[in-house]
Amino acid sequence: MIVLLPLVLSWLSAPVLLLLDGRRPAVAWSAFAILVLVAAIDIALLWAMVWEGREPFTTVAGGWATGSGIRLHVDRVSLFFGAVCAYVLAAVTAHEARGNVRSGSFPALILFVSAGLHGAFFTGDLFNFYVFFEVSVVTSFALAAYGYGREEVRGAFIYIVANLLGSSLFLVGIAVVYHTAGVLDLSILAQRQRETAGIHPLGAALLFAALSLKLGLFPLHGWVPVLYSHAQPAVAAVMSGALINVGAYGLLRIGLDAAEGARAEAGTLLLALGAAAIVYGALLASRRKTPAEIIAYASIAQAGYLVLAFGAGGREGAAAALLVVLSGSIEKAAMFLSQESRGAARSLSALVGALGVAGLPFTVGLLAKIELFRAAVLAPYGPSLVGVILLGTCFLFVATLHFWDRVRRMPAPAAANMPAALVLAATTVALAVLAAPLNRMIFNLSADLVAE
Repeated sequence: MIVLLPLVLSWLSAPVLLLLDGRRPAVAWSAFAILVLVAAIDIALLWAMVWEGREPFTTVAGGWATGSGIRLHVDRVSLFFGAVCAYVLAAVTAHEARGNVRSGSFPALILFVSAGLHGAFFTGDLFNFYVFFEVSVVTSFALAAYGYGREEVRGAFIYIVANLLGSSLFLVGIAVVYHTAGVLDLSILAQRQRETAGIHPLGAALLFAALSLKLGLFPLHGWVPVLYSHAQPAVAAVMSGALINVGAYGLLRIGLDAAEGARAEAGTLLLALGAAAIVYGALLASRRKTPAEIIAYASIAQAGYLVLAFGAGGREGAAAALLVVLSGSIEKAAMFLSQESRGAARSLSALVGALGVAGLPFTVGLLAKIELFRAAVLAPYGPSLVGVILLGTCFLFVATLHFWDRVRRMPAPAAANMPAALVLAATTVALAVLAAPLNRMIFNLSADLVAE
């Protein structure tokens, strides 16, 4: 049961911290310590499964039969997503704890986000995935208004409306899947996919639309620039570096296994959507004036990279998508937090984070881009997709220069925040140095996603 510790720790500690005043440094640092422990357990378990051959963990709560009760399933991909999100959340919490926590509920809300995300990553059926990701999304509604100024509330309102629409679409999609298949357990749906047919195309389309809205994929991206431009940098880092990953996880976990048939049939459309998002997001990122807007449109381009890898399919596409998730989470969070850093830490973290998002050397973003090229070459219309990726890289390089120039000229913040942005920037460089073992691990992880 140690496998479930990241989920249990987050769930048990969040209500306790909610009773305390999170503006007190001791409370904020307690939340940070818990998140570091959660990330450490995720990484240790991931290591055991990848390098020591430990088997995935599966159980059904309450002793119910599979297909009837709440099935918890923890494999390498679950732990990978959990570790990435917990690491980013810990960095954000440290950033605020050292600076100025503006709400007494902030540390507890971050832990509720961790609980909801781990629940979504660790569940084995569609309905409970929906329940857990709604926990994290509802928590994010409170986080979106963090700061409680007029601008934060306006951005929060747009975000709430968009996510309620996405949640409604996902719930209707679940109803269609249950009506046509009679079960919601992902292992059963995946087995049927291998034997006869998986998720019905209509249900798959509704689930894809809902998850695309959560990802901020063009043309369902309207909430992204509004929220990122108006939210506090710490909140934007949580949204772009952790919460958005629930959409990525759902897309990969459902679409590459239980709904593989529907994904393959819509492969050309998915590639086109991914390519359009890359060009649109990268082009507008290169033309924006403020750092937050640049990151927002770069995030839309990254959603395009993810969907393009998803549309390409196979283990190459899955590996590219996982690297896009890893690089985007760390590097976008570094970019947002750099705006509230000081001196050399600000300049360096802003530059490294932006270079990573553009997919340039010495960052995980470059590894993701290389794997994306490999998946694109093997997909239909390979030369055209490679051209789109190169075009997006050129636009994002221009956006990188604009972002770095604007951030280093911003006035220094009043409070001295923890240099969490610099730690995140150093992380992406360190992972790039460890390219060989990282790529090997990611390709092993892709086997847990692809139906064979």
